[in-house]
Amino acid sequence: MLGITVWGQGDLSRDYGVDPDGFIPFPLIGRVKAAGSTPKELATQLTELLGKDYLVNPQVIVAVKEYLSQKVQVLGAAEKPGVYYLTGAHDTPRNPVQGRGIRLDSRQAGPLGPEPRNLRRIERPPCA
Repeated sequence: MLGITVWGQGDLSRDYGVDPDGFIPFPLIGRVKAAGSTPKELATQLTELLGKDYLVNPQVIVAVKEYLSQKVQVLGAAEKPGVYYLTGAHDTPRNPVQGRGIRLDSRQAGPLGPEPRNLRRIERPPCA
């Protein structure tokens, strides 16, 4: 979810959802590609498109309000396995599903007490 503010244009200033294909439907100018852009780059693009035919010297601010770009699948000995979306700015899914622990019946006694078993952390490689 992106919060887009166009100074002095209340009808254009609101929250916009990003389509699964990475575009936002924006009034006056149509579909604009948001995926792969930083908020500043998208604001620049919107400023140029709005200033081209519609507004004089538009001032645009873009803020990320909610991240739902990555799906994480929790499998195995989790309290609540399933598919979840990351909801913050994550480089890697460190704790993608808050409040979802390991089932007690999947723990075994180790030298320091109960320990999880048969768990693997799988991360995607960093982007170059």
